[in-house]
Amino acid sequence: MWRVRCMRDLLVLDFGGWAVLRIIQKDCKFMFCFVSWQYEGEAKSPAVADEIGYVLLAEPSYTSEYALLECDLPYDFSDTAQIQRVPEQLADLLESAKRFPPALAIMRDEFGGTEPLSREVFTTQLIERLHWHLQNQRRQPFLLANAIITELGYKYAGRYYWIVGVHPYSPSYLVGWVSDDYHVYHDPIEHFDITVTELETRFLQKQPEPTHS
Repeated sequence: MWRVRCMRDLLVLDFGGWAVLRIIQKDCKFMFCFVSWQYEGEAKSPAVADEIGYVLLAEPSYTSEYALLECDLPYDFSDTAQIQRVPEQLADLLESAKRFPPALAIMRDEFGGTEPLSREVFTTQLIERLHWHLQNQRRQPFLLANAIITELGYKYAGRYYWIVGVHPYSPSYLVGWVSDDYHVYHDPIEHFDITVTELETRFLQKQPEPTHS
């Protein structure tokens, strides 16, 4: 997942042929913000400076003029017309959801219709859905599984990813897994160190459905 840090020092610990690098961030912090889109022809991108790192978390709809991002911004950042920090209640839930990535990934997929939403309505819906996913995480069948196939820029063998669903796919299953930037992707079960029996035991039981007002 690509992110940029600003105003940082680099600490290098040399251990005779190999080194440990630690980035010490001084004057920036990640903030959750609603950010307007900017357009160049048909292409769109967040209205942030080139040196600002960000992760796109959700869009209220395909036609929306803004999106929810986590941005690497200075501590003394003040809201602008293009970038507004989210309310504290939503920020707390988003920070909590980072500790349980399936909540962010599934929440992201619950949006994306064609009707635009105001920031106020989007905020209310985000709070409701994140709260539901975090409250109900103990009832979910999700698990971490080791990837055994590398696809550069996508997933890497030896790393563990959250498995959040399965779909029949002849002759076996497709596995839904959460990427580092909170997307749910689907790959054959053979890409992970997990058995069909384990998946069927966990995921073929009916799970609670979210209720949205």
